[in-house]
Amino acid sequence: MILPDVHIEADYENVFAVCPHCQQEIIFNRISDLKTTEPIGGRDVVCLLPACAKPFRIVGDSINEAHDMILQRGGGLLDRKRYMECVTQTCQAYEMFFNLHLYAELVYRPFGKVRGVAALDAVNERSKNLYQAIRKFAFQDMRNLTLSVAVQADHTRPFDAAEAAAFIAAIPKKPNRPTEPSDEAIGAIPGKGIAEQFLRIKKSKINQERNEVAHGRAYRPTRERAEELFSEACQTLLPMTYALKLHSNIMHY
Repeated sequence: MILPDVHIEADYENVFAVCPHCQQEIIFNRISDLKTTEPIGGRDVVCLLPACAKPFRIVGDSINEAHDMILQRGGGLLDRKRYMECVTQTCQAYEMFFNLHLYAELVYRPFGKVRGVAALDAVNERSKNLYQAIRKFAFQDMRNLTLSVAVQADHTRPFDAAEAAAFIAAIPKKPNRPTEPSDEAIGAIPGKGIAEQFLRIKKSKINQERNEVAHGRAYRPTRERAEELFSEACQTLLPMTYALKLHSNIMHY
Protein backbone atom coordinates (compact mmCIF):
# COMPACT_ATOMS: atom_id res chain seq x y z
CA MET A 1 0.00 0.00 0.00
CA ILE A 2 1.32 3.45 -0.93
CA LEU A 3 0.73 5.93 1.87
CA PRO A 4 0.12 9.61 1.16
CA ASP A 5 2.73 12.12 2.17
CA VAL A 6 2.28 13.44 5.69
CA HIS A 7 2.16 17.25 5.91
CA ILE A 8 3.95 18.53 8.95
CA GLU A 9 3.65 21.33 11.46
CA ALA A 10 7.00 22.84 12.27
CA ASP A 11 8.83 25.39 14.38
CA TYR A 12 12.45 26.45 14.60
CA GLU A 13 13.47 23.46 16.72
CA ASN A 14 11.03 20.62 15.99
CA VAL A 15 8.87 19.03 13.30
CA PHE A 16 5.47 17.55 14.21
CA ALA A 17 3.79 14.80 12.18
CA VAL A 18 0.95 12.33 12.73
CA CYS A 19 2.17 8.84 11.90
CA PRO A 20 -0.19 7.34 9.25
CA HIS A 21 0.25 3.87 10.80
CA CYS A 22 -0.36 4.39 14.53
CA GLN A 23 -2.11 7.79 14.27
CA GLN A 24 0.07 9.25 17.04
CA GLU A 25 1.73 12.65 16.88
CA ILE A 26 5.47 12.23 16.51
CA ILE A 27 7.93 15.01 17.38
CA PHE A 28 11.13 15.00 15.34
CA ASN A 29 13.87 17.23 16.70
CA ARG A 30 15.72 18.81 13.81
CA ILE A 31 19.16 18.21 15.29
CA SER A 32 18.81 14.99 17.30
CA ASP A 33 16.39 13.11 15.03
CA LEU A 34 16.58 14.64 11.54
CA LYS A 35 20.29 15.64 11.74
CA THR A 36 19.79 18.78 9.67
CA THR A 37 18.82 22.44 9.95
CA GLU A 38 17.74 22.59 6.30
CA PRO A 39 14.00 22.86 5.49
CA ILE A 40 12.37 19.48 5.02
CA GLY A 41 10.81 19.62 1.57
CA GLY A 42 10.38 15.84 1.53
CA ARG A 43 12.00 13.17 3.68
CA ASP A 44 11.54 9.51 4.52
CA VAL A 45 11.35 8.95 8.27
CA VAL A 46 10.48 6.18 10.70
CA CYS A 47 7.91 6.47 13.47
CA LEU A 48 9.76 7.10 16.73
CA LEU A 49 7.37 5.02 18.81
CA PRO A 50 9.03 1.59 19.34
CA ALA A 51 5.69 -0.20 19.13
CA CYS A 52 5.20 1.16 15.59
CA ALA A 53 8.59 2.04 14.07
CA LYS A 54 7.14 2.05 10.54
CA PRO A 55 8.34 4.24 7.68
CA PHE A 56 6.49 7.18 6.13
CA ARG A 57 7.32 10.40 4.28
CA ILE A 58 7.01 13.94 5.60
CA VAL A 59 6.64 17.10 3.48
CA GLY A 60 5.80 20.79 3.71
CA ASP A 61 8.31 22.37 6.06
CA SER A 62 8.37 26.12 6.72
CA ILE A 63 10.83 28.22 4.72
CA ASN A 64 10.41 31.28 6.92
CA GLU A 65 13.42 32.95 8.47
CA ALA A 66 14.52 31.87 11.95
CA HIS A 67 13.11 34.87 13.84
CA ASP A 68 9.78 34.44 12.05
CA MET A 69 9.62 30.77 13.11
CA ILE A 70 10.39 31.73 16.70
CA LEU A 71 7.60 34.32 16.68
CA GLN A 72 5.14 31.79 15.27
CA ARG A 73 5.31 29.98 18.60
CA GLY A 74 4.40 33.09 20.56
CA GLY A 75 0.64 32.86 20.11
CA GLY A 76 0.64 29.29 21.41
CA LEU A 77 2.72 30.27 24.42
CA LEU A 78 0.24 33.04 25.23
CA ASP A 79 -2.66 30.60 24.90
CA ARG A 80 -0.94 28.22 27.34
CA LYS A 81 -0.21 31.12 29.72
CA ARG A 82 3.54 30.64 29.40
CA TYR A 83 4.20 34.35 29.58
CA MET A 84 7.79 34.09 30.83
CA GLU A 85 8.72 31.87 27.90
CA CYS A 86 6.89 34.16 25.48
CA VAL A 87 8.99 37.12 26.63
CA THR A 88 12.30 35.25 26.38
CA GLN A 89 11.49 33.88 22.92
CA THR A 90 10.32 37.28 21.71
CA CYS A 91 13.66 38.75 22.76
CA GLN A 92 15.45 35.89 21.01
CA ALA A 93 13.55 36.74 17.82
CA TYR A 94 14.95 40.28 17.96
CA GLU A 95 18.47 38.91 18.36
CA MET A 96 17.96 36.58 15.40
CA PHE A 97 16.70 39.50 13.32
CA PHE A 98 19.77 41.57 14.20
CA ASN A 99 22.04 38.70 13.19
CA LEU A 100 20.23 38.16 9.88
CA HIS A 101 20.30 41.88 9.10
CA LEU A 102 24.04 42.13 9.73
CA TYR A 103 24.88 39.12 7.59
CA ALA A 104 22.53 40.27 4.82
CA GLU A 105 24.04 43.74 4.52
CA LEU A 106 27.69 42.93 5.28
CA VAL A 107 28.13 39.49 3.70
CA TYR A 108 25.31 38.30 1.44
CA ARG A 109 24.26 41.45 -0.41
CA PRO A 110 27.80 42.66 -1.30
CA PHE A 111 28.57 39.27 -2.87
CA GLY A 112 25.10 38.21 -3.99
CA LYS A 113 25.70 38.67 -7.71
CA VAL A 114 29.27 37.32 -7.72
CA ARG A 115 29.73 33.69 -8.67
CA GLY A 116 32.56 31.21 -8.75
CA VAL A 117 35.03 29.66 -6.32
CA ALA A 118 36.76 32.96 -5.55
CA ALA A 119 33.42 34.53 -4.58
CA LEU A 120 32.59 31.58 -2.31
CA ASP A 121 35.96 31.90 -0.59
CA ALA A 122 35.37 35.63 -0.11
CA VAL A 123 31.90 35.03 1.37
CA ASN A 124 33.26 32.42 3.76
CA GLU A 125 36.10 34.70 4.84
CA ARG A 126 33.78 37.69 5.33
CA SER A 127 31.31 35.53 7.25
CA LYS A 128 34.07 34.29 9.54
CA ASN A 129 35.31 37.83 10.16
CA LEU A 130 31.82 39.05 11.05
CA TYR A 131 31.23 36.09 13.37
CA GLN A 132 34.49 36.77 15.21
CA ALA A 133 33.58 40.45 15.56
CA ILE A 134 30.10 39.94 17.05
CA ARG A 135 30.20 36.54 18.76
CA LYS A 136 30.44 38.00 22.28
CA PHE A 137 27.97 40.82 21.73
CA ALA A 138 24.94 41.09 23.98
CA PHE A 139 21.51 42.37 22.92
CA GLN A 140 22.32 46.08 23.19
CA ASP A 141 25.54 45.68 21.20
CA MET A 142 23.76 43.82 18.41
CA ARG A 143 20.95 46.36 18.34
CA ASN A 144 23.36 49.30 18.12
CA LEU A 145 25.31 47.60 15.37
CA THR A 146 22.27 46.74 13.26
CA LEU A 147 21.01 50.33 13.66
CA SER A 148 24.41 51.62 12.52
CA VAL A 149 24.28 49.38 9.45
CA ALA A 150 20.75 50.57 8.70
CA VAL A 151 21.87 54.20 8.86
CA GLN A 152 24.69 53.56 6.38
CA ALA A 153 23.29 50.93 3.98
CA ASP A 154 20.24 48.93 2.97
CA HIS A 155 19.02 47.10 -0.13
CA THR A 156 18.48 50.44 -1.95
CA ARG A 157 22.05 51.68 -1.29
CA PRO A 158 24.03 48.61 -0.27
CA PHE A 159 27.63 48.34 0.82
CA ASP A 160 30.01 47.12 -1.83
CA ALA A 161 32.57 44.48 -0.87
CA ALA A 162 35.25 46.97 0.20
CA GLU A 163 32.84 49.08 2.26
CA ALA A 164 31.47 46.01 4.02
CA ALA A 165 34.98 44.77 4.81
CA ALA A 166 35.91 48.17 6.26
CA PHE A 167 32.76 48.28 8.39
CA ILE A 168 33.43 44.81 9.84
CA ALA A 169 37.06 45.69 10.56
CA ALA A 170 35.91 48.80 12.45
CA ILE A 171 33.43 46.98 14.73
CA PRO A 172 34.51 47.79 18.30
CA LYS A 173 36.09 45.00 20.32
CA LYS A 174 34.98 44.25 23.85
CA PRO A 175 34.90 45.96 26.33
CA ASN A 176 34.06 48.84 23.98
CA ARG A 177 30.52 48.88 22.59
CA PRO A 178 29.09 49.94 19.24
CA THR A 179 27.73 53.48 19.41
CA GLU A 180 23.96 53.91 19.39
CA PRO A 181 22.89 56.08 16.44
CA SER A 182 20.84 59.18 17.23
CA ASP A 183 17.11 59.39 16.57
CA GLU A 184 17.87 61.96 13.87
CA ALA A 185 20.24 59.63 12.03
CA ILE A 186 17.75 56.76 12.21
CA GLY A 187 14.94 59.05 11.11
CA ALA A 188 16.82 59.78 7.88
CA ILE A 189 16.87 56.12 6.78
CA PRO A 190 15.09 55.97 3.38
CA GLY A 191 12.14 53.79 2.53
CA LYS A 192 8.46 54.05 3.43
CA GLY A 193 8.02 53.45 7.14
CA ILE A 194 11.47 51.89 7.61
CA ALA A 195 12.89 54.69 9.76
CA GLU A 196 9.86 54.54 12.04
CA GLN A 197 10.26 50.80 12.50
CA PHE A 198 13.96 51.09 13.31
CA LEU A 199 13.10 53.76 15.88
CA ARG A 200 10.65 51.32 17.46
CA ILE A 201 13.42 48.73 17.59
CA LYS A 202 15.73 51.27 19.24
CA LYS A 203 13.17 52.14 21.91
CA SER A 204 11.95 48.59 22.63
CA LYS A 205 12.31 47.45 26.26
CA ILE A 206 12.18 43.73 25.38
CA ASN A 207 15.75 43.08 26.48
CA GLN A 208 15.15 44.62 29.90
CA GLU A 209 12.00 42.57 30.32
CA ARG A 210 13.82 39.39 29.23
CA ASN A 211 16.60 40.03 31.74
CA GLU A 212 14.04 40.40 34.53
CA VAL A 213 12.48 37.08 33.52
CA ALA A 214 15.62 35.08 32.87
CA HIS A 215 17.93 36.18 35.66
CA GLY A 216 17.84 35.67 39.42
CA ARG A 217 14.66 37.60 40.09
CA ALA A 218 12.65 35.28 37.79
CA TYR A 219 10.08 38.01 37.17
CA ARG A 220 6.66 36.73 36.09
CA PRO A 221 5.03 39.11 33.57
CA THR A 222 1.31 39.56 33.13
CA ARG A 223 -0.43 38.35 30.02
CA GLU A 224 -0.99 41.96 29.01
CA ARG A 225 2.71 42.78 29.15
CA ALA A 226 3.81 39.60 27.37
CA GLU A 227 1.19 40.14 24.67
CA GLU A 228 2.22 43.79 24.24
CA LEU A 229 5.88 42.87 23.70
CA PHE A 230 5.01 39.96 21.41
CA SER A 231 2.65 42.05 19.28
CA GLU A 232 5.23 44.82 19.01
CA ALA A 233 7.79 42.31 17.71
CA CYS A 234 5.38 40.86 15.15
CA GLN A 235 4.37 44.32 13.92
CA THR A 236 8.00 45.38 13.58
CA LEU A 237 10.28 42.47 12.69
CA LEU A 238 8.07 40.69 10.18
CA PRO A 239 7.29 43.74 7.99
CA MET A 240 10.94 44.82 8.21
CA THR A 241 12.13 41.45 6.96
CA TYR A 242 9.98 41.91 3.86
CA ALA A 243 10.73 45.61 3.37
CA LEU A 244 14.50 45.11 3.64
CA LYS A 245 14.41 41.93 1.53
CA LEU A 246 16.30 39.93 4.14
CA HIS A 247 17.11 36.28 3.47
CA SER A 248 19.51 33.84 5.07
CA ASN A 249 20.23 32.20 1.70
CA ILE A 250 22.75 34.11 -0.42
CA MET A 251 21.10 32.80 -3.59
CA HIS A 252 18.24 35.25 -2.97
CA TYR A 253 20.56 38.23 -3.56
